[in-house]
Amino acid sequence: RGSSSSGDLLGLAGGGVDGSGHDDVEDGWDFEEVSLVSRPVSRVSSTSDLTTMTAPARGLGGRGDLSSLPPTRRRRQQGRQPPPWRGRRWGEIEWRRPFRLPGRFRALDQSHQTYRRAYNSCIVATLFVLLVGPITFGGHGVATRRQPPGFNFKLHPANTVNSYVKSDEELRQFQLCGRYTPLTYRIDPHVPPARQRPILEPITWPTANRLLLLRNDGHFGHIGNQVNSLLHAYDYAMDHQMELGILFHSWAMDTIQTIAYETDTYDRLGRDLYEDLNIIVIRNQTQLQGYTEVHSESAKKLYFYSSSNYTNDRDMWTKKMPTHVSVLRRLFLRHNRGYGYVHNGLRAEDTCSSVHQYFKSKSGQMRYTVIHSEYQGGKIKPKLELLSKKTMITVEQGAMYMHPFYIRSILKPVDMLERPIILISDGQFPAVERNLLADPVIGPRLMILSNRESLGGSDVNLAVGADVFIGNPASVTSGLIARARHSLGIDYRYTYLFRRKVKKRWMTVCTDECFWNPWVLGVWV
Repeated sequence: RGSSSSGDLLGLAGGGVDGSGHDDVEDGWDFEEVSLVSRPVSRVSSTSDLTTMTAPARGLGGRGDLSSLPPTRRRRQQGRQPPPWRGRRWGEIEWRRPFRLPGRFRALDQSHQTYRRAYNSCIVATLFVLLVGPITFGGHGVATRRQPPGFNFKLHPANTVNSYVKSDEELRQFQLCGRYTPLTYRIDPHVPPARQRPILEPITWPTANRLLLLRNDGHFGHIGNQVNSLLHAYDYAMDHQMELGILFHSWAMDTIQTIAYETDTYDRLGRDLYEDLNIIVIRNQTQLQGYTEVHSESAKKLYFYSSSNYTNDRDMWTKKMPTHVSVLRRLFLRHNRGYGYVHNGLRAEDTCSSVHQYFKSKSGQMRYTVIHSEYQGGKIKPKLELLSKKTMITVEQGAMYMHPFYIRSILKPVDMLERPIILISDGQFPAVERNLLADPVIGPRLMILSNRESLGGSDVNLAVGADVFIGNPASVTSGLIARARHSLGIDYRYTYLFRRKVKKRWMTVCTDECFWNPWVLGVWV
């Protein structure tokens, strides 16, 4: 190292010649090192020979020159040459000879390594179970009890489909598109995971031998209007003591399968609808022969239907609301994932596609806000002014224009200004999108779903599962989203429809009662 003496050079070369000129190794390989590193050596007579010497290639008998070999053997020997960077100094090659057991011991060593790996895996699994605790395996992997990120939802009996749990049943927390909600339900853990379904109390009412049949006479409005028509069909059947039936190809079946109840067999679809929703699916005329009366109502008439005692009893809506809550819960408990089919034979829509499109694998942990803005060609403004007279909400800078200051007043107190914001708009009022994009705080975090005059099941689930929802109280779709969130047990303080500005301060003027009260909304819901 920095010296040109022959002894130093010999030391760097690791040779077999000591200072006295005697060989301390035999010709060939040196096995004295503990690391089992073998190095080819060559006899040298002087320092000048050492400076030009290169280590001989293995199998050439101490000759480093390959030019004298036949072409075939030269190519073979060239392929055996080790890479030059393995040498200890320039122009010198160090061979590393790997340790290899004799053949009779090789199988024994491999079996010993396999045993050690299995033993280590058992030790790790045992420690994991002892430290983490028991794990309950359910239909979709490991069932945990963690709360959704952002807000600490408290599970109350009112948020439970069935608060009484038998000894042979298990309580689960409902996940909408991988996002936990406060709603809990019961399952039978003894059923295979692929066949596990929520155990629900049946929806029943007194009936005579009559049937309310929903035919294929056309849809009315968008998804919010259609779901309201279906809920009003329950009210009509209860008021007239009729059973509720739908044709297999009807607007009611189309409305249900827009959100839920995808199936692999149509017989199972009819059985599920009857057990969960108390709906009879009519596939042929022979099923109608046992009824004394078969009555039909269109979707439009059912949408504007109100109970006969509605005007006399102003609290009638409180008696109908539990049935509506139960139906909405069942629809979202069985939301479509795109695995099955709908009544027309097509593949069901994945109602979680919008959530996964934006947040992918982080959809369960991401906190986000959804804003729903609707203009309806100017029809929304007179509806808002009518609501303003009843609830004193602010129209101009509030739900109508979705002004950035209005959005900030909602998101800042709940620490959501730094989180993603998704705007779902019908595209008929560009000022809403333009103002939010121009805002220096909201604009960088804003994602827009424009020209959505009618929302699909995936857009509805995107809004229902949001940590914060800001909607238009005059929009039927916003009302559906607010009622669905209430049915799943989400606190009304994170659903903003009725806001009023008082001296530069925004406040909520109505609780979740306004999501259902027809005297406030002006329509029976």
